[in-house]
Amino acid sequence: MKKTILSIALTAFAMSGMAADNGKIHIKITAKNAGDTIVVVTKPTEQTFVGKQGVFDFEADVPVIGKYLIAEPQVLRGMDGAFFSIPLIPGETVELKSEEMGRDVINGSGFYSQYHEADVIMDQIKAERNDLGNSLNEMLQNGASQDSVARLYHERIAPIREKYNKAVFDFIKDHPDWEASAAIIEELPNLESMKAAVQILSESVREGRCKPLYQTVIDAVEAKTKRTEEAAKRQASGAEAPDFTLTDINGNPLKLSSLRGKHVILDFWGSWCGWCIKGFPEMKKYYEKYKGKFEILGVDCGDTVDKWKAAVEKHQLPWLHVYCPNDATLTQDYAIQGYPTKIIIGPDGKIVKTIIGEDPAFYTLLDELFK
Repeated sequence: MKKTILSIALTAFAMSGMAADNGKIHIKITAKNAGDTIVVVTKPTEQTFVGKQGVFDFEADVPVIGKYLIAEPQVLRGMDGAFFSIPLIPGETVELKSEEMGRDVINGSGFYSQYHEADVIMDQIKAERNDLGNSLNEMLQNGASQDSVARLYHERIAPIREKYNKAVFDFIKDHPDWEASAAIIEELPNLESMKAAVQILSESVREGRCKPLYQTVIDAVEAKTKRTEEAAKRQASGAEAPDFTLTDINGNPLKLSSLRGKHVILDFWGSWCGWCIKGFPEMKKYYEKYKGKFEILGVDCGDTVDKWKAAVEKHQLPWLHVYCPNDATLTQDYAIQGYPTKIIIGPDGKIVKTIIGEDPAFYTLLDELFK
């Protein structure tokens, strides 16, 4: 099992799928340096099992075929620990072993013996990527500049990625009757290649029990693509900024259109957003630099009212503020996909520019607008 500090939001997920055959999977684990407790996260439930010195042998309930997290308890709290994120197939036996250098071995019955062969091929190329990272880190430690190392990384990582993508696609092409081929489609780099791989699968695999392992990923990519396209339309320069009324920091209603006639910057943020907080000092400088030439309207998202007000007070934010409750449609109206998002609105109520993230381009644009 690999050791890492892991955000549970990145890996503790289950892809919805077909009803389980008998609802149980036999799991055997031998994990170096692991403790005596392991958790199988099958959302919305967590199943805890006890072993001895990293050795476990148990049956877990699997509500639907999907990809799940198996981890030491501390991983669920965002701490360093051992984990696997793998497909769980009811009625099968999976054997998980950790070896030196973080190598994970996945084997077992039926599906997992197939998956093992694919995993070995993928791990060989992942090892090349890891070796590249280690060599570049060594260069940095020996005094090489970050720019030169970054250029070298981009030069050398591209052929490794191409090699990896080709290896995954070739495995699927060579094993169209294997259920493991359906499971590794998610490793492909884009929607086009995923859909092409699906068509290579034999009908029995394409429409079989492991269909959820690729279909849920494809559905998610399609949904994200649709959201991105919608965001591009709604946030485009020249688009009409949707009007709204929300409660301000003093408990009074504030309507966006009441600010018509001046430039307004909508700052979608939250106290939980590290990059939002990091950007405040520079925002305050520019707010003072061009005082009176534009207004900032902070739109707090994802906080409680108390946390919102406390953050405004703590960071001494001198501009206007409104609170966006979780049941409001504002973030959908503006197709917000990341935080912070800053939307510059002209005096005519139309969007001038949308900038996602804490980007120096935002301040360059303010200089261009107000100098």
